[in-house]
Amino acid sequence: MRSTVRAESCASGDCISMYGLAPKQRAVLALLILSRGDRVSIDRLVDELWSQGAPATATKSVQVYVSGLRKALGDGMLTTSGRAYALELEPRALDAERFEQLAADGRQRVAAGNAAATPTSRSVVTASSSQS
Repeated sequence: MRSTVRAESCASGDCISMYGLAPKQRAVLALLILSRGDRVSIDRLVDELWSQGAPATATKSVQVYVSGLRKALGDGMLTTSGRAYALELEPRALDAERFEQLAADGRQRVAAGNAAATPTSRSVVTASSSQS
């Protein structure tokens, strides 16, 4: 199973639009994505969502946002450990990680004197161009 997270999230072949989520719920998702699988504490989420004067219900609100994200993303992608959450993504599930790997591969090819495009790099460029 390949899961991706972008404007829409595809887990188990079903895509869920992230545009339908509340702004703070999207912010929670963004923070979890940026953490790249590391745990993010409820306290940090509260601090990030309400930089000035979190309401008394902030912790409960974060729990509600996470519950909704679990439903949207599917089973097993969003885990809880104590008072922290993590988004469990497959290796290189994020576009940024795939880009970093392809860039590193390209640098190695250039350093080795073999800078010719590979089928993988051509397919990535073609796919990126067709999505524009």
